Amino acid sequence: MLHKMYLVPADEYHPHTKRGRRRRTKHHPHTEWIKLRTKHREAELRRNARTKEIADYMKQILPAATKPRTPTPDI
Repeated sequence: MLHKMYLVPADEYHPHTKRGRRRRTKHHPHTEWIKLRTKHREAELRRNARTKEIADYMKQILPAATKPRTPTPDI
């Protein structure tokens, strides 16, 4: 509106509006702990799933194990 009044080109017109900064409210420590606990649980589930995938793959690749060797008694 003012840029038309003073004949300032639109690309050079920069309105200066004052806006208050939003304050970020601190979360309660318990809330932070819940988030952290959830994050750790999800990470543990991913690790367990990955370990299971690797174990299944190893079972397919490696030959089937026969009877475990029994130690021979020394005479």
